Amino acid sequence: MRTTLLLLIVLLFVSCSKEKDPTQEYVYHDFVPDTVFPMPTRDDVVNRFTLRIGPDNSDTMGIILRTASTYSGHMPATDRWIWLWMPDSTIQFIDPESSQFGMCSFPLDSGIIVSPSNPTMKNFLLYEHMWNWPDWQIFCSSMEQGGYIGYRFFREGHCYMGWMWVKVNSNLSVTVDDYCYSLRPDAPLEVGMKE
Repeated sequence: MRTTLLLLIVLLFVSCSKEKDPTQEYVYHDFVPDTVFPMPTRDDVVNRFTLRIGPDNSDTMGIILRTASTYSGHMPATDRWIWLWMPDSTIQFIDPESSQFGMCSFPLDSGIIVSPSNPTMKNFLLYEHMWNWPDWQIFCSSMEQGGYIGYRFFREGHCYMGWMWVKVNSNLSVTVDDYCYSLRPDAPLEVGMKE
């Protein structure tokens, strides 16, 4: 009886000691269900949302979905934009260094390594559709299949890397599935890493 009780106490101690892993190198969060941000249903409306993506929810990213009524030739039209922005200059997007006409930013591929030496930008344009029919029209959308966006933030003079998965849906709402950021200062991070 005493042996069994002692064994249970040892097992309980071992299981409790594994709750906090001091060697953990990153934080991964999966939104269940996925978080969806809607496009405005009326013209000349801006939907602004805030997503917390850093330690202790202290770092925030803005998601802006905007419509604007215009005249395209003799016909009324609606321009639409979707972009991500960082309200705090201590957090920045990784610049994928490629864009379509209209300046939409492309997602990062799963498995690539992002590091503090990557170039950065403050805004990340997901979708743009502007009319001036019949003369011209600007359209770009780089996230219809979903993709990864890299970012970095700073703590006590050190840089920490992160990524998030985002998709622009057919109704122009934005889905955020998950995100991850490193706990290792000034270290690279593999995009899409979950384990």
